[in-house]
Amino acid sequence: MPFVPKKISLILFVVVTLLAVGLIPLVLTGWFLSDKSGRELRASENRYQIQLVQDKARQIEMFGKRFASVVSGLAMALELSNNTAVISSAQTEAKLAGILKDNPDLLALDLKPEGTEPLSVFRPEGLTRVDVDTISAEASALPRIGRLSVGQPRKIEPSGIVVMTFSSDVFVGGAKAATIVAIASLQGVSQSVVGLAATKEEDLWKGGLPIVFVVDASGSTIFHPDPELASTRESMIDLKIVQEWLESGTQVQSALVPFKASFNGVSHDMIGSSVTELGTLGESFNFMTDKVEEQIANLAKAAAENRELFVGTVKALAAAIDGKDKYTRGHSERVARISVAMGKRLGMGEEELDTLRMSALLHDIGKIAIDDAILKKPAALTDAEYEITKTHPQRL
Repeated sequence: MPFVPKKISLILFVVVTLLAVGLIPLVLTGWFLSDKSGRELRASENRYQIQLVQDKARQIEMFGKRFASVVSGLAMALELSNNTAVISSAQTEAKLAGILKDNPDLLALDLKPEGTEPLSVFRPEGLTRVDVDTISAEASALPRIGRLSVGQPRKIEPSGIVVMTFSSDVFVGGAKAATIVAIASLQGVSQSVVGLAATKEEDLWKGGLPIVFVVDASGSTIFHPDPELASTRESMIDLKIVQEWLESGTQVQSALVPFKASFNGVSHDMIGSSVTELGTLGESFNFMTDKVEEQIANLAKAAAENRELFVGTVKALAAAIDGKDKYTRGHSERVARISVAMGKRLGMGEEELDTLRMSALLHDIGKIAIDDAILKKPAALTDAEYEITKTHPQRL
């Protein structure tokens, strides 16, 4: 019996055609939009990750710059004084105490003059005198690239506080006169970077929460939301993002790395961002202090030139004063020499002796205001003229 094909219903054909025409574009459009949305979401996540990490790195950078400027500012002030006696003075110790009071994250300031006892101020609730002496000695021995050295983070036992040191040398007259060491607590910046609420690592993984942490040049944890990992300096080198950062020699300033990580046997797809900050902190500060040192040298040179100009002006005035009266020629220079000799016997410092010398040279400056007819009168002065002459100490 011959096969007779069934006729396809016109209605069925029309329905199938309409469905094909309507659904295929819809499916293609949906697939295209879904793919585009996925790419945009991934790009947005990448931007968020990079921005987040850069913001955290900037917080660390600002923390470091703050205490680097404290140390550099102290060194600059002591150098501009150009007087080693100022370094060990009570005023300097009071200044150190004031700086400590104004900076809650600052645990100690230690000023070690060459050949004399150090000046130290510290917070006893954070560390002991032995801690200060030990940490300061280690910081003072760090190699200098430029003038400022930034130490690696370290933990103080038994308090568990993690600190970082900032140190600089002080030079007076071209010779090293002292070393300044600031010991800063990383607790405040740690909470700012990883969050105020301490969270167990397991809870972070289970909740799918972002994990922000900071490692040192060996891959050991400095900051972490889980305090236990930070306190034990847990190594993070098993994470690919840390491995790549270490392999780059910390030369890459920022990077975005997709990787897989396992926790308790469960594998997770991760996207991580890294920024080099603490590793280059010391170098950037050393560059900054090199510039500061250059400015100090320029200021010192300008101060020396101004001083020479001032001394020359004073001596010219003294010569002009003595020149008005032939009987007192050289008198101001002799008074200055005798005054300085007496000042030395009295134990005056260099700054006081300089002031005494200038004052002695100018002690008769009021004679400029006395009429030459009186000063150079060959005969005896009248009572009225003598009274006028006696007014020269009050005249300027």
